[in-house]
Amino acid sequence: GVGLDIYCAALSREMQWRLLYGIEQHPWNTEMRRRTQHYGSCGIPGADGLPEWCAELLAEIYQRQWIPICLNEVLVWEFLPGQGFAPLLENHEQYGEHLVLIHLGVPLEMCFIHKNKAAPRNVFAYFAAAGTVTVICNQARSEWCRYIAKQQYEDMIENREQLRGKHILLTLRYRRSDVRTQSHGRRR
Repeated sequence: GVGLDIYCAALSREMQWRLLYGIEQHPWNTEMRRRTQHYGSCGIPGADGLPEWCAELLAEIYQRQWIPICLNEVLVWEFLPGQGFAPLLENHEQYGEHLVLIHLGVPLEMCFIHKNKAAPRNVFAYFAAAGTVTVICNQARSEWCRYIAKQQYEDMIENREQLRGKHILLTLRYRRSDVRTQSHGRRR
């Protein structure tokens, strides 16, 4: 198939709270326009190994067999009202074929646009509620750019606009260790 599997309410509320609590116990990087945390073999100076709060999440991912490989990198992104990111398509020589997105906090719209903007049906979006797990691979990983629009409001229920609140997006992936990181020129 295309390689986009969306599991709504896949994580229990208790696991979500444990993840959010664990994340908040670690310092945030504030050098970008939004707060971030980087763990594992990120190729980013100062990035630590995978944190303890991540162990239960990884066990859940592997037990449910959502992906066939081990993940060695976790990126934590905080999105407040008006924050988002531009369409992103990662380098497949540097990263593995599978990407897992974990959505925590208030819901938001996760968007995808085909790298060939002239393609028919070139935009796709889904409403990512807390506890949603998205697994991206194959064509969805190599041909579709993901992004979060910079908007203050989300259409939630019955066309009522509600102010967007704090959303935490975890990006879990496999970084190949034999490839030079382009942003820092270091070999891992």
